[in-house]
Amino acid sequence: KLFIIGDRACGKSSLAQAAAKHLGWPYFDVDQGIKTKTGRSNAELWATIDIVEFRHIESEIMKEM
Repeated sequence: KLFIIGDRACGKSSLAQAAAKHLGWPYFDVDQGIKTKTGRSNAELWATIDIVEFRHIESEIMKEM
């Protein structure tokens, strides 16, 4: 498993997609997983919950992926 973390808009998704293609691995996007599971975007969640709860949701999605 490979998790790529970093600041917003730093190229994580592009790098992850390229790495997955190169390695022949599937690609999973945590942000998309959050939206699928909660029905809300990250921005919508940030507006309604605190960082601790957001990180909990994010961690659960990563475990599921």
